[in-house]
Amino acid sequence: MCIVDRDCAVLWQGKVSSEPGPLSARLAEWFGKIDLAGTEACPLSEWLHRGLREVGIPWFCIETRHAQRSYRRVW
Repeated sequence: MCIVDRDCAVLWQGKVSSEPGPLSARLAEWFGKIDLAGTEACPLSEWLHRGLREVGIPWFCIETRHAQRSYRRVW
């Protein structure tokens, strides 16, 4: 997981279990400040998307081959 600000400066980078609970716990420090969070498409995407949206994180999923270009365009 990598958390960046609007200028793409890394605020935190590390490993987190690919489950909604551990992901939302790691993101708790930034709740209310997160404009958008996302992941590349994978077999867990739908489950992660639903779980993180349920706790109020604005989450999106994008096709893997488009991810790097699209993250930069979002900001």
